[in-house]
Amino acid sequence: MVARWPFPCGQGMFQWEYFIDFDQTRGVAMSRHLLLAGFAVLCVGGLACAGGSTGGADPQTYRKDLPQATATDLVRMSQKILARNVYRIDRVEEETYVLIETAWTGRYPLEDEIEAGVVEVMTRIVIRGRPRQRSNPGTTTNLQVSTLEAENRAMLGDSADWVPFMTPMFKEYMDEIVRDLTTELNTGVRVF
Repeated sequence: MVARWPFPCGQGMFQWEYFIDFDQTRGVAMSRHLLLAGFAVLCVGGLACAGGSTGGADPQTYRKDLPQATATDLVRMSQKILARNVYRIDRVEEETYVLIETAWTGRYPLEDEIEAGVVEVMTRIVIRGRPRQRSNPGTTTNLQVSTLEAENRAMLGDSADWVPFMTPMFKEYMDEIVRDLTTELNTGVRVF
């Protein structure tokens, strides 16, 4: 099979010839195998990418969006609310984005955790903010779009292993912290 395709060039027309020469039975079978192999690679690659992603909703991680705030307010108010709830901050970063991470903090198990056989619980909170540029004339405020994530681990009965553990009461407990932080952040941001 010969395919001719004219390409415009500075010196007139250029004639390009493309040759495919294969046996009908063997060539078709070979192209089917190549097609199946390519499809398999795409499927496996797609599943690997989907499986390794952290962007999906993890059922064992509590995640809520927070209101927009300046980086300074986000750090200051988060430290205030986390200290009020007896969480020790392990790491704070404020360079191009904001990251506030608490240490794993032991706490008394909630009622539904006790009913499920939990003997010990620890929680870690991570607050992340990324810059959102404002394009309003005369405004130089750099607001952060932020989220709060909480991980909860529990030790069940006689087990010595910590396992991710999420209950409705834990979600309510975290909702209270988010409400307090939201109130603080909403009072701190003033953009006109």
